[in-house]
Order: sequence, then structure tokens, then C-alpha cells
Amino acid sequence: MADLNQTPPADRWAEELNLLQEMLARTSMLQETKWGVPVYTVKGKNVVGLSAFKHHVALWFYHGILLRDEAGLLEGGATDAKILRQWRFTSRDQILSHEKQILQYVQEAIALSKAGITPPKIKKPEGTSPLLEAAFKNDAALKEAFRSLSPSCRREYIIYIEEAKREETRLSRLEKCKDMIMARRGLNDKYKKT
Repeated sequence: MADLNQTPPADRWAEELNLLQEMLARTSMLQETKWGVPVYTVKGKNVVGLSAFKHHVALWFYHGILLRDEAGLLEGGATDAKILRQWRFTSRDQILSHEKQILQYVQEAIALSKAGITPPKIKKPEGTSPLLEAAFKNDAALKEAFRSLSPSCRREYIIYIEEAKREETRLSRLEKCKDMIMARRGLNDKYKKT
């Protein structure tokens, strides 16, 4: 049962988010709202974004892989977001103590965007998941439903299942996906606008 007294991340981190927004407002970027969060753009291209999580607030760099990050302050994205980098903050004081560096990183990201420099394309995995293939041997309907999905939907399922490090996590993900595959829905369909 959900704890109704639990503060949503955006409310819990409101002060930190506002502080970061004030810093970003001093740049040449345009603030927009995408995916329900502030995203800062240059000529329509995403440069940085802000997100609140349970234990931190993050400043996202959409092409963060290109940033020098000599101080090692950025964390890499997940398997399906290898070009993203994020800088996590857990307090207002932490943000204030890094203000100069934050603005340096942001200005570098803006300059890269204005110069049209983009990261190299990351090769999408081909083939399939050994776990899916094993499941198909026991369930022809699942195999047929999976094959009826678009190549990008199939790839999303394969990445989601195979990126897990532990076998039990991969098996759990496969089980969670079976109903969506049978309904011929993509893994991320719930995020699409209708």
C-alpha cells in the first residue's frame, strides 16, 4: 500500500530545482516542458534538462558524452541512453558550491549544440534475446505476437531484458513483458501521446 504522506520528488526537491532553474535562466537557452520536466534548448535542440528523483535532483546533459568532464562529476546514462550524462545533487548547498562548474558545463554544452556537434550514432543491438528465444520454443503464440511488432518495438524489449546484469532480473523482466507482447504493445507505448 502506498504511503499517502510521502512527498513527491518534485515537491521534496523544489528548492534545489528552483535554484538550478535560476542558474539556467541566465544562459541563452530557451526553457520548455517536455515529458513533464523542464528541458532547455538551443535552436530547438535539447541541451540540458532537470529531473527530481527520490534521493536526488539531476541536471541532464543530452549530449553529455561529448563534455570533457575532467572533474568526473557526471554519471553515464543507461544502456538505451548512452549519450546522456547527469549530474546528481542532494542538497541546495551542494548546488551552490558547484555553481561556477555547473555554468561551465552548461556553457560547454551550449557551445557544442550551437556548433552542431553531435555524438556518433550508437549501434543498436541486432538479433534477439536468448531468453526470448527459449520462451518462444514453449509458446508459439508469444513468438507470433513478438514477430508482429515493429523492429523498434522488438529491439526495445530485447534491450530491456538483456541489459539486466543478473539472470534472475532478466527472467523477471521477461515475465513482466509477456502480457504486453501478447497485447502487441511496445514496451514504451504507455508514454506515447494518444
